[in-house]
Amino acid sequence: MEHNYIEYLKDMRNDAIDEILTYANSDIEYYFEEKAEALADEDGAEWFKVNEEIEEYGIDYRFERDDVEYALSFLESVEECFSRELDKAEEAYKMYDELLNSAEYDIDRIEKKIKELLDVYDVTNYHIETSRKSISTYLYMPFEKGYYMILNEADEYDYYTDMDDEDLMELDEVCIRFSDHDTGSYWDWDNLCDVSYNDDYAKIFI
Repeated sequence: MEHNYIEYLKDMRNDAIDEILTYANSDIEYYFEEKAEALADEDGAEWFKVNEEIEEYGIDYRFERDDVEYALSFLESVEECFSRELDKAEEAYKMYDELLNSAEYDIDRIEKKIKELLDVYDVTNYHIETSRKSISTYLYMPFEKGYYMILNEADEYDYYTDMDDEDLMELDEVCIRFSDHDTGSYWDWDNLCDVSYNDDYAKIFI
């Protein structure tokens, strides 16, 4: 199951990785540019300092995304100290990598739970939507089988049980939200007020 949150975390992690690689690869490029200048300068041997580690990588070597841990080790050995921007990039990389690993584990659990419920309740006509900001996953199903599933499996379903019977029977579909947290809210700067996110679904907590 493709999940928007996973794609978001990958994008953010890759942005941080790309910034780290820019520093590492620039160090290699700059070193060999200086070396070329030193070779062309009669006094170059006096001011140019050979770096054996960079020499081993060679003039054409460039770190790629899969090499980010090696790039960080390289930077630690050749940089006297990390700049603030590089520190921030490293912190972002580690944070998003940790979030990604955790999200992949939780979303795998959600995917297995959804598959299990669809099999048990023999639901074939459904669609799934995913959040970009969290692991929250929304399973939409036709009313009859979906409502029966909600009554038997959901942790919370007040939205549906609080409805009038007439309104309930007019529903074409129902939704279960799978998540590790309750529905939140956001600040509306235009109207200067706190607004709750849509809450018209049942909930299963993972």
